[in-house]
Amino acid sequence: MVSQSALSKYRRAFTLIELLVVIGIIGVLVAIGLFVGRAVMGSGKQRATEALVQVADKALEAYYDKKGEGPADRYTYKNKTGEIFEFAMLDGRDGANSAEFDRDKKPAFDSFARFALACKDVPEADAVLRSISDPRQSRNVVVAPGIVDDPTSGNKVDLRSVEFLDGFGRPLRFVHPAFHGGFGAYLDQAQKPAKLSNARLNKDVKERRGSTTITTEFRRSYRPFDPEAMAAGQDPKTAVGDADEGICPSARGYFYSSGLDQDAGTREDNVYSVKPSFAYETQAFN
Repeated sequence: MVSQSALSKYRRAFTLIELLVVIGIIGVLVAIGLFVGRAVMGSGKQRATEALVQVADKALEAYYDKKGEGPADRYTYKNKTGEIFEFAMLDGRDGANSAEFDRDKKPAFDSFARFALACKDVPEADAVLRSISDPRQSRNVVVAPGIVDDPTSGNKVDLRSVEFLDGFGRPLRFVHPAFHGGFGAYLDQAQKPAKLSNARLNKDVKERRGSTTITTEFRRSYRPFDPEAMAAGQDPKTAVGDADEGICPSARGYFYSSGLDQDAGTREDNVYSVKPSFAYETQAFN
């Protein structure tokens, strides 16, 4: 006969099926935990982004309170020798090479940094920007190398500014009413190229750089495409948006984050200080 102790041990043992069921349950619980964890982290980054966007908007409000108007469409720096350097408040990308879509190889213009330069002339606005000192949310950037007179050394140093980083690590963007809307070819809702006759041309923006004038081919398309690459079979989904194509709801500019997907052209997850309007051709697009 089987002893009582042996029978007890037998009853305590798990069958293979029971072990598989337990492992399966553990796997489901782990998956749920990861999903919830990502959602919580994403929500936290979203809230941090929303708060930062509002700080930026407070700086703009302080600028208006002091000046009675918003920043000019260009930040102008004049050195001791009288050379003038202009930096347009552009939100978008250089459209000279329409086949280049990589957001890292060809980043957007540093529109927030240029806005922050204008705020240096308004201490109240500059103080609001300087209230953000966390390196995860604010960083110093070079807008132009070697053009600023250094009174200490007498040499030329870099023109530096500050930019805010959203919860997802990307710079906030500033839209000036002088350069809002959309410029450049775009994809229609069916993800096919719009007819070339209807495609909007890139916009040429002229800026002074000392004794010379440079022309920037400014592109601000929510979903750009290159006709030749598209004809060769390029996947439209590889076209990363240059900007949101938003139109300022008033004469005052606005700030926005490109959101979780880090693509400014997909507006659904963008975070705005003020919700813009969009051109009728793309109003229903995300």
